[in-house]
Amino acid sequence: MDYLQAAASMNNMGVVSMSQRGGQRAALAYYKAALESLCTKVQCSTPTLACTAVPRTFGNCQGSNLPFVPVSLGATCLSADASSFTFSKAFVFNTSVRLLEEYLESYQAVILFNVALLYDNRGDNAPTSYEAKALELYINTLDILLCPQAITLDCSNVVIAALNNKAQIFFRRSDFVNTRESLVELAIHLHKTFVIDRNKSMDEHDINGLLLNVQSQVYVHCAPCA
Repeated sequence: MDYLQAAASMNNMGVVSMSQRGGQRAALAYYKAALESLCTKVQCSTPTLACTAVPRTFGNCQGSNLPFVPVSLGATCLSADASSFTFSKAFVFNTSVRLLEEYLESYQAVILFNVALLYDNRGDNAPTSYEAKALELYINTLDILLCPQAITLDCSNVVIAALNNKAQIFFRRSDFVNTRESLVELAIHLHKTFVIDRNKSMDEHDINGLLLNVQSQVYVHCAPCA
């Protein structure tokens, strides 16, 4: 197993850990090991942790040709506020798609998104530092994937998820200027991905939640004060 495959495997193990009760610490260890493998280009040792093995169907994503596929984590700790939608699925590496070193930055960005979601997924009683860390990592993910000079895979689903979740952190902070800015950018990517490119990388429930955020949050809080 080379370092790319090792990183993909550890990322997927991290996602499994996130879906298990009390698995956040194990998930973070797997993600850190995956990022270390990608940064050093050396196959790092898999953390010695008690975690269920990744089911085969979890990695091959039922024949999908997408390099990264969002999977449900089951019950989550994210706020259940009906006025907003947070994309709460993590991305697994599709083991049926060949990993290439030229797309190293894409792989790093996907793992960074999962780490961001891990911090974002701590519930309403989590320290504010977790939310700040999640925001920082969502921004880092976008900086990598939206860099004009970067050679990246089709990570439109990851970009959309990161833009949305970044916007929701601003929304929870009542920072409506940055909320609107993020959602306008999200709307552009949604139109390109699902209308122009007819990409089917997300299910209908997630798309509806994303559209609800754009429709309900962009203008509601932007009216000038009397």
